[in-house]
Amino acid sequence: MITSLTPFAAALAVSVALCQQPTPPPDQPEPAAPADPAPTLLELSAAWQPLTAQEREAVLSRAFDPTGDLATRVAGALAAGRIGSLPEAERLFGLAVDPETDPTLAGAAYEALALLSGRPELARDAEAWAEWLGEARAWPAERWEEIRIERALAAASREWSRAEQAERLAAEASRRLFVASEPARRPELLAELLASPLPRVRTLGLDLASRELAEARPIGDGAAAIAIRSLDAADPAIRVRFASLLDASGRDDAIAALRTRLEVETEPTVADAVLRAAARRPDASTAGPSLIWFERADVTLPAAAVSVLAHGRAGLLGEADLERVRATLATKGFGALTTETVALTVFSADGAWLASVEPMLIHPEADIANAAARAIAGRLVTEARLGDLRSLVERPEFGNEVIVTLQAALDATEPEVIADADSETAADSIPPTADDAGVVTQDEPKPEESDG
Repeated sequence: MITSLTPFAAALAVSVALCQQPTPPPDQPEPAAPADPAPTLLELSAAWQPLTAQEREAVLSRAFDPTGDLATRVAGALAAGRIGSLPEAERLFGLAVDPETDPTLAGAAYEALALLSGRPELARDAEAWAEWLGEARAWPAERWEEIRIERALAAASREWSRAEQAERLAAEASRRLFVASEPARRPELLAELLASPLPRVRTLGLDLASRELAEARPIGDGAAAIAIRSLDAADPAIRVRFASLLDASGRDDAIAALRTRLEVETEPTVADAVLRAAARRPDASTAGPSLIWFERADVTLPAAAVSVLAHGRAGLLGEADLERVRATLATKGFGALTTETVALTVFSADGAWLASVEPMLIHPEADIANAAARAIAGRLVTEARLGDLRSLVERPEFGNEVIVTLQAALDATEPEVIADADSETAADSIPPTADDAGVVTQDEPKPEESDG
């Protein structure tokens, strides 16, 4: 556990603060804070929060109070642009074109008009604003409500863009710091990245952790603990990423956590990732959940078939379990075969199993037929039924790829035959000689001479 705030963690904390707190656009003056309730109201208007009539008037009065200080009037003008309608537009325009108005305040009034109208392209063109006001005076109240909503959406978009930019910068800074760090310190940095509330930074942590594992470097206890906790995340996509990371780590605590997760997981996409982990390390605790996912009629997970097969080959499925597998396969039907279920079909077939699975060798999909050829050949070899395997190779109705697959399996089981054939070929190349009794024999090949 990280007990102190490292420079890396401090940098992330600053990044989080930048992402979570809205900041004013670069071209917008920072409002001063007069010693009265106005700042609270101005902050509300800046956040596009609805105001009561009394609060609204309190905000607007800041802009048009000639006795107020400049900073307060500028802030009030901008607030008027955010919450105002036609009356405020009229007053802002008057403020902007009044030759007695301070230039800074006049600029704020024009900017407020742009905020209020959604017409920033009019800039400081007084004639253009006068023309716009002439049109706006004829608008119904509904049109002003539409403009208010559009202003709020635009403001939200700006805030999102600023947060997105800050998050991107935080991720890039974190990546550079991680790459520049000594390998011994990287596990600690990984833990901080994986614990980040910023999605982009957390994803960076996942990517970097996966790369560390691919290069046979440990991710550390802290990162593993965070990954295990993240299996309970509300977002299924996050659970999938962390499940894959834990699977790749191969840690005992990670595998135990994945086995526990499989018993309670309800989201198919997450279950698929956890089932693949279970298939790589079959265990009695995951045999039942794997079979349950395989039996589900509402969803088909390739990993479920893979996991059930792995548990079956590990001897963790009883006859009753295999009967459930056969029943499920029968329910799904021949048309629902996949490369994953083909192997399971061959493995679980009982009785005169070869005749029951042979039709898969002429399946219209080449991938299915080839997968069937591999599975059938493998079981025939295991059961030492090489005669049946030779018979299949000679069947003309099977496709070329199926025949090649079956023949390759057969050849791999008969190395001694191949060796004998090679020996005979070599012997045939040695000319015959007569021995002392006049019997023609084959000369033994001479041993290679040694340099020694």
